[in-house]
This record gives sequence, C-alpha cells and structure tokens, in this order.
Amino acid sequence: MSQYLSQTRIEEQIWLEPSDVFFLRNRIFEAESQLESLESQISELIRQRDAKLVDITACRNVLSPIRRVPLEILGDIFCLSCRPDYDWRASHDIIHYTSILSSVCVAWRKAAHATPQLWSTLCINAENYPKVLRRQSGWLKEWVDRCQGRSLDLYLAFPERKSQKGQELFHSILPFSRKIRLLDILGTPSSYLPLIEHCSFPLLEEVDFEVNGFSDAYDTVELLPPQKIDALLGAPKLRFVTMREFTDLSFLTVLMLPAEQLTSLKITSDFNSSNIYVNLLHHCKNLVNLELRCHRPMDNANLPICLPLLKWVSLDGNLLEYLTAPCIEELTLWCDPDEYFHCCSRAVDAFQQRSRTTLSTLYFENFDDDDKFDDDDEEEDKIANFNEDLIAILSVFPTVSMFGIKNGSFNVNPLLRALTVDESRQVLLPKLEHLSLRIDACADYSSELKALILSRWWPDDDMGGCVSEDSHESLRLQTVALNKRYFKALEPVPSGLIILNSLN
Repeated sequence: MSQYLSQTRIEEQIWLEPSDVFFLRNRIFEAESQLESLESQISELIRQRDAKLVDITACRNVLSPIRRVPLEILGDIFCLSCRPDYDWRASHDIIHYTSILSSVCVAWRKAAHATPQLWSTLCINAENYPKVLRRQSGWLKEWVDRCQGRSLDLYLAFPERKSQKGQELFHSILPFSRKIRLLDILGTPSSYLPLIEHCSFPLLEEVDFEVNGFSDAYDTVELLPPQKIDALLGAPKLRFVTMREFTDLSFLTVLMLPAEQLTSLKITSDFNSSNIYVNLLHHCKNLVNLELRCHRPMDNANLPICLPLLKWVSLDGNLLEYLTAPCIEELTLWCDPDEYFHCCSRAVDAFQQRSRTTLSTLYFENFDDDDKFDDDDEEEDKIANFNEDLIAILSVFPTVSMFGIKNGSFNVNPLLRALTVDESRQVLLPKLEHLSLRIDACADYSSELKALILSRWWPDDDMGGCVSEDSHESLRLQTVALNKRYFKALEPVPSGLIILNSLN
C-alpha cells in the first residue's frame, strides 16, 4: 500500500484487499475532516484580515493630510483645480469639474458644497447643454443657492442661429438675474436681447457681449421693441463694458448703456462707423480705460471729446484728433495700413498739444509699411515718410519709460537708429528703461538693436547706475523683450540687462 501511495502516477492495474479499501476510506475521511477545519480557520483569518484592513484604512483616513487641511484652504484648492488654463469662457465645462469633485467622497462633497466661491462662476454652452440638466429644472437654483451670499459670474454661448435650446436656457436664468455680477454672452442677439428687457441687475458690474451671424442681425431688430432696451440703466454697479461686434448690427442701436458711470469701455467693430461709438464717448466722463478698435472711419467730424480721468487707452491713432485726456499714462496706437499714416502723426501731435499728458507707456500695434506702389521710388519715399512719422510721434512723448511694438511688419532699423543715443543730436525717449519688440521685420535688425542697447547701457558704478554721464541725462535701459531668434545676436548680454521673450 505504501508503494502505491508514494507513486504520483499509477500506470498498471492494482488489486486491493478488503483491509486496504477500509484503510483508504478512513484516510480520505480524516483528510476531508482536516480540510473542513482548515477552511473554517481560513474563513476566520480572512475575516480577521478584512477587519484589520478596515482598521488600517480608518487610521489612514484620519491621518490623511487632506483631512487636516482647513476647510478654507481645501476650498481654495478646489477652486484652483476648476479654473481654466487661460480666460474664463462659456466653453469651460465647470459643471463637469464640480461634479467630479463632489463625487469623490462624502467629505469632499460637503467641502465643495460649503465653498461658495466654487459655485460663483457658471459657464454654459447652449449647444452642449446636457439633456439631463434641461430635464432637471431645479439644478440651477441649487447651483445659485450654493453661492450663498456671493454674486454670480455667468458665461453663456448661444448657437449661431436662433434656437429653442438657447431661449430655454436664458428663460431658466431670468429668475436669478439679480444675483449676476458678470454677464458674458457669445452668440445670436435674438436669443437673449429681447429677454434682457425683463431682467433686473442690481449687482451687475461687468458685461461682455459678442455678436455674430449676419442673418440674425435683421431678425433681432424685428424682435426688439420700438424703443431701446434700458435694462442696463437699472444696474447701478455697472462699470465695465466690452462689446465685440462682427456684423453690421451694433449693440448701441438696440441697447442703452449707463455711460456716465462706466470706468472701462472696450469695443471691437468690423463693420460699423466710428460715429456711433464716439457719440457714446461724449457721455463717458468717468472712463479710466478705453479700447476702441473700429475699422471704419467716421463719416464726419464730431465735437471734441474730453475724458479727464482716462489713464489707459488703445485706439486708432487718427481718433486722437478728437480726444483730450490729460491723465493718460499708457497709450496703444494702432493704424489701419489702408489709411494715410501721416494723418495719424498729425492727430497725435494735436492731441498732445491739447492734453499735455506725461505719458509713461507707449505701444505701436499693427503698424505696417508694406503697401503696394506703382514704382520703387514711390515706395521708398512712402517708407521714409512712414519712419519719419513714427519718430515724430515718439518725440511728442519724452516722458515715456516703456516703449513697445506689437505685431508690426515694417523695417524697424531707421527707428532703432533714431532711438540710439548719439551726442550729435537730442535723445529720443530719454527716459526709456523698457523696450519690447514683437515684429515681423522685413530686414534683420540685430546690429541696430545691439547699437541701441549699448548706447543706453553702462556699468552700475557709473553715475549710480541710473543716469548717463553725458549731458543728455538719459536713463539706463533695464529690460528688452524681443523675438528669441535675436537672443544670440546680443551675446554677451550686458550685466544687469534683462532679456525677455516678447512672445510670452
């Protein structure tokens, strides 16, 4: 029997005595009994192991650093994790991100719901508006309730054409208009302008409207009442207005603004005359920031515009002909290449004679001398006049410490040579400390740029490191921002001078 039991494989017939059969059956019974005992012990061990795992998890749960983070800090972490990489837009799916946070665990859900700032911004794209939310009318009230005492920043995007979804969305928001601090709307005006008339905005501080869709422009006019919508006149806190108009429908033809209380006004228009916007500016006496990008000139001369509090301005240089603003600190000039640039130069000179501003920052944006001419002589003369006008504009503002060119496309070498300090002539921009060049130049300007920098730089131990030794008393250049491909041309970089990438 022992011989059989020691074999792992039996390859022949065997004969067993009755006693052998009895012995084997008893052995099987004993082994099965021992196996049952072991299995019961294993079950108990598994239960004990699971209990220990639960105990360990509970201890780790208590010891977890996230449990010891104050609720205020945890709320800040949640808010940062839900922020967009760049600017807030209607396309940013804040609903999805807050849903993920609230689904992690009960503690996180309670922490999220107890963080009002997490719910104080709502972004909705009507095209992607979830069906489940459209069926649950109460979700919006819950969202607004979680803001508690905070106001709501609302970003909405409507379909390119008027749609039922867009109107349903805005109808659901109407009851909460009293909570809105910021209203940013992109889309067809007929989806929301007729409904704004029925809204109340006691907390509204900022609006940003972008209109697109030519076919919708005419539909909107037909849907509106004969008189302009005056809902925004009842917004006592409204200070910031942005309008981007890419059709021949201007918001100002259908919407009234509380012009006297505005401090910031930004308008971009491709098809509307400047007249309608200039007429508005006559009433904006408290403006501090103005950005007016209108690509169509005025049909006729308007009365002068006086904005006594204006500090930051970005507009077509020709519009300065009508503006008086003695407190301007930063000026960005852009010029349509189809216009005669000499008019811009004259307008700037006339503006400064009236305003006598002590400008600290000046930018040229979208300046271009790449026009088409009948012959080379005419082109050469025009380019020379272009640079003379640029230099003339700079000479009007000797107090400028920051000068930059944004998205320019012209030969910058004559301008750089004019900015180079030379004892034989008066210094142009003697207070210049910061220079920024973001241009697609027609010619390499590395040698002229290096000469300019070296003429405006000297070691720290010269005259205290601030003012040059010569009679010009120009300030030392501190920073230069330019295209990265010009970095190597400036090597070795003078000590103390900071070189930056102008694309950042």
